[in-house]
Amino acid sequence: MNKNDYQFIGYFLLFSALIGLVVLPVTNVTAASPVRNYAGYYYYNDSQMAPDGVQAKIRTVNTGFPPFFETISEWDSIVISYNLHYWVQIGYTIHWKLLFFIPYVSVDFYKEKQDSSGHEFVCIGTPTFNTVYKYELLLTGVGEFSYHIYQGYTTILSGKLYVNQYTTRDLQAFIETSHTGINIDGSHFPCLRYHDSGTSWRLWNRHVPRDDPPYSLNEIYDFEFTASGGG
Repeated sequence: MNKNDYQFIGYFLLFSALIGLVVLPVTNVTAASPVRNYAGYYYYNDSQMAPDGVQAKIRTVNTGFPPFFETISEWDSIVISYNLHYWVQIGYTIHWKLLFFIPYVSVDFYKEKQDSSGHEFVCIGTPTFNTVYKYELLLTGVGEFSYHIYQGYTTILSGKLYVNQYTTRDLQAFIETSHTGINIDGSHFPCLRYHDSGTSWRLWNRHVPRDDPPYSLNEIYDFEFTASGGG
């Protein structure tokens, strides 16, 4: 094989790599551990006729890189069936992705749902650390939930989540990790609100706490908490 042949092969491999970077999708990585650890509030922690909307102000915390292929998320959610494990959710996550088979850590807003058609997780934007965003979910039609993410009074993201089951059974607001080595110090949900059909948004007037070790919860009000621990 002469010099020109080697040059041709080198150029071909370089060209193939560049094409791969362009056309290969960024892949979300499933957390290495199936275990989930939680700190936060349920509205009922039971299957009842729940309000049709939830809002949570959540501070975006820089927890550093999570352990390899582990994740942390902070979110609010509406449970649509406890028995079937169906829900809709919106929040932010610090997680691993793959680009051209190369792992890297990404910080993303996301929307998520699970119903009889399966599970869907979609990254929808990029938050800024140490910023408080308001995450809103509201039942707006048969099988239709609208979502909004606000920075101050400005809507920065909005859209719809469609599900096959549409009763609202509980509200949740949580920090969730896949590894207890993730430190959640600084996590703060300063304002939780609920919405009943025909009414305005109101502060949570009840809560059921949960904090899985090694995490701890500071229950300030029914509508506000901080959390810490881990690492």
